[in-house]
Amino acid sequence: MRLKKTIALCLSMLTAFSFVACGVSEGKNDDNSSLQVNTGKAYETSANNDVETGKALSTSARLRKKYGSYWTPQTDYKTMPIGAYNGLPPSGSLGFDYDYEQVLSDYNELGVNYLFGLYNSANQNLEHEKTTLSLCDEYNISYLSKWNALHWETESSLQNQKAILEELTKYESFMGPIIVDEPGKMAFQGMATARDAFEKVIGANANDYLYHVNLLPNWAGCEPLYNFQAKNPESDWDVYKNYTYNQYLTDYMQIYNPQVLSYDFYPMVGAEKELKDGYFENLSVIREKALEANIPFWTFVQTCAWDFNQRLPSKEELLWNVNTCLAYGAKGIEYFCGVEPWNSTSAEHFSASLFYKDGSHVPVVYDSALLANKQIQAIDEVLMCSKSKGVIFVGDTPALSNGTNKTMTPSTRDVLKSYNELTSASAFHALIGCFYYEGKTALYVVNNSVSEADAVNLQFNKAVQGTYTQGATKKTFSGDTLRLTLEAGDGVLVVLD
Repeated sequence: MRLKKTIALCLSMLTAFSFVACGVSEGKNDDNSSLQVNTGKAYETSANNDVETGKALSTSARLRKKYGSYWTPQTDYKTMPIGAYNGLPPSGSLGFDYDYEQVLSDYNELGVNYLFGLYNSANQNLEHEKTTLSLCDEYNISYLSKWNALHWETESSLQNQKAILEELTKYESFMGPIIVDEPGKMAFQGMATARDAFEKVIGANANDYLYHVNLLPNWAGCEPLYNFQAKNPESDWDVYKNYTYNQYLTDYMQIYNPQVLSYDFYPMVGAEKELKDGYFENLSVIREKALEANIPFWTFVQTCAWDFNQRLPSKEELLWNVNTCLAYGAKGIEYFCGVEPWNSTSAEHFSASLFYKDGSHVPVVYDSALLANKQIQAIDEVLMCSKSKGVIFVGDTPALSNGTNKTMTPSTRDVLKSYNELTSASAFHALIGCFYYEGKTALYVVNNSVSEADAVNLQFNKAVQGTYTQGATKKTFSGDTLRLTLEAGDGVLVVLD
């Protein structure tokens, strides 16, 4: 997929399968105060000071370090970023014909709090970009600005465009630039150089912005993993023929030093009810790399169809896509796309999204995203302020294709059998994300099916009390068991007192 694709703010049932207790137990004083954190310049080990300058960290920097989170300029650290790619394309051209303010109002209803530019590049159409930012200011939505070939820029070339940067930074909604989408390893150094140049040209407030990069999925071959988006790609096949996804991620973290680890994996393929394997493994390795650097990971969620065998998701599939990512510890959701992309003469013939090109809703997608986002808004304070400790698979994973016995392969590196008070669980198909939340146990329980309802039974080692939030509604419970009934793809947050 080639088209695709915050920022500091001051503080303002029947049992089909069961497992036994032999997992992880977290002490109640467990925190991440000894973790290293990547803040864009260097790893820090001091709780309150920058390791390079010795200066005290800002409140927002300390919170990013404490929670491994990142948020948009117009929200706070308790609010999960929810974005939409191709969020506000230029109406009146390329087949787009919609009312900006109506779509922005709908984004507010949806709970989308930041947008990605795509067809409108700041260094090619500044006036349109200023109009977009002004509208985003009005609707309290942040905006990541497209900058044509930014990953090839240098300090010298950006100095010539300093006036553009000065205009962009006047707007509260300006979240930062999109450096590049889906780069290969040979593009990493250019990205790092461009980001450094951007920071130098902006000056004192450079750390207030996100320099967004989105990575390829694990199924991409060695050639794109090594060469895609590079100004000077490597031509010798022998150099990269054995290049792996793990090395790709390692190189990216070392060379680019990201503030957020973003990637895409679009699992809904084929004519009907087919899923792409490797999904859970990709989530797992991304989760691992993000935790190592103490930064959040954000993930793109499929909301449109295109000719690379990708189809429009059903309600159940979209909810499953969002909720399984949350169970693995995602701290940001990125919808691909917001407005239906332009169908160019390329091989990518896109259809639908959250909105059609005329601004009308794509009902199944819009309504499903609304449900998903309402749940996120009800639980994001917990997830944004938690540390992922692993996941538990119970029963089956989703079928790879309709009517077959082949199922998606679960990940292995981060799998637990129990967690703190939770000693066992039973269900036909469930995924449980386990979190450390301010000295408490938090569990994100997902029906790991895109077609069938399920009952999930949680067994605790003693009588407990707490809350569970389902469908954006919070309820209390007590006892040594909790039974949850979930529709396909549904998610429930459980927090023990």
